Amino acid sequence: MTVNIEWIAQQFELFNALYFDKVLPTPLFLVSKTKTKLGWFVHKKHFTFRGFRSYDYKIGMSTRSEEHTSE
Repeated sequence: MTVNIEWIAQQFELFNALYFDKVLPTPLFLVSKTKTKLGWFVHKKHFTFRGFRSYDYKIGMSTRSEEHTSE
């Protein structure tokens, strides 16, 4: 398995359809070479008079995870 932006996007679409009926917004997908974490999700929150509103979603994965899965 090769971790790249296309693979992350395919997996997101698959699980968004299976578990959430395609209601989740499509985030920005990122790939890095960090050693300290395999993946992450971040977003920003803005407080409005109706409560918090989330925006600017990002999902990222490390390509270093490929080294661990092949062993």
